[in-house]
Amino acid sequence: EEEEEEEEEEEEEEEGDISRCPVSHPNVYYNGQYCCKSVREKHYKPQGDKCDGSAIQRDSLCCEGDMYLRCPSESGVCESEDRESEDEEAEEEEEKEEEEEEE
Repeated sequence: EEEEEEEEEEEEEEEGDISRCPVSHPNVYYNGQYCCKSVREKHYKPQGDKCDGSAIQRDSLCCEGDMYLRCPSESGVCESEDRESEDEEAEEEEEKEEEEEEE
């Protein structure tokens, strides 16, 4: 019975914010497949500018300190857990509403 309860709890967690990186590792990279704890890439010359220690981005290939998690989403693709993307979405919705009002 305990095992069943644990499985149910895990399912509930997965259903939550499944398309976002967890707060502990909020920075998406490797085209959304991984989430990094750091805001920087690690230095790894063979990968060129995708691993040069600069600010981590969706197309980065390395995470500073190898502090990463695989994206927990069922689809295997995450978005960053950041306010910027939410703000951008809100701005886009506002623009759509304004366009609709103009018509």
